[in-house]
Amino acid sequence: MKFLSKISMIMFVVLLSACAKHLTKNEVESIQRVGITNHFPEYFTHMTADIALPGARGLRQIHDVELKKFVGAELRKQLQQRGFSVVEVKNIPFLDPRKQLLGHVFSMGKGEKKVSIENVDLIIEIIPRERQGMINSMGYGFHKSAVFGLEGRQYAYTALDLNFLVNAENRCGNCKSDNSIEISGMKLNWEELDKSKQIALMGLLKLNIRTAIQIALEKSNL
Repeated sequence: MKFLSKISMIMFVVLLSACAKHLTKNEVESIQRVGITNHFPEYFTHMTADIALPGARGLRQIHDVELKKFVGAELRKQLQQRGFSVVEVKNIPFLDPRKQLLGHVFSMGKGEKKVSIENVDLIIEIIPRERQGMINSMGYGFHKSAVFGLEGRQYAYTALDLNFLVNAENRCGNCKSDNSIEISGMKLNWEELDKSKQIALMGLLKLNIRTAIQIALEKSNL
């Protein structure tokens, strides 16, 4: 139930984004301090499927909180390279951001340090979505298809939206990325791979995440 509620709220934000306008030049020039919040799951998906043999498939959600942290750290790094000061904000409600965000107080993590919405000029939410053309591909992971046992192409993929909020109003209707890298060597299940192959594939996925965030940022006018 909690998962369905989360998906519904993500869809709500995406619908708001569809009618959003981009950052103006004056808004970009006034932005110094950016708050980011990361809604990516604490797992990546490993999916193999034979489209002609319904029983020949394996879907695993592999718990790896470090990969989620990498997503947030990569956005922070790219923003800092653009000259912005970056802080992490948590517990942003998926309620109507045009009405709810002003005056809200966010936890900064350790020490319960607080930062209010008035202390940042821009909030960016990192929101996962399904990779187009791949079932069960929410956010990031690996995907392999086959037909009657003949292996098709294999990918490391990332699919995300960056939801921009300035003065509680959405400022990017197209800050999204749907990116993939072709790979090889996937097994039916992640656990069947030896450790060195897992490390190599994770390195490619991190490269894909880095590129996906860069593409989404470039669409923002930031």
